[in-house]
Amino acid sequence: MAIRFDVLAVNPIIETKTAKVRRKPARAMTPAEFERVRGAVQAYAHREGYGGPKPGRLLPAFVDVLAATGARPSEVLAIRWSDVDLLADPPTVTVAGGP
Repeated sequence: MAIRFDVLAVNPIIETKTAKVRRKPARAMTPAEFERVRGAVQAYAHREGYGGPKPGRLLPAFVDVLAATGARPSEVLAIRWSDVDLLADPPTVTVAGGP
């Protein structure tokens, strides 16, 4: 638009190159790293003296279920009580995609 109305002489987007992105391979957290994450989540969930909204009381459990199942966050949020069997040995959770 700026080129059409003679605000700019040259389109600066044409002169740019796309950035090359080098992604690092994914890796699992070490037990020590995961304990640090759990500690930070606990500290956040139980913080005192903050005037903002109260953090979710289920956030620590959510992080534990994420780690225990390896499911995606949306899959964990879609778990229903009918998908959980606490009487099994060990207790099980069925993660199903879709409604």
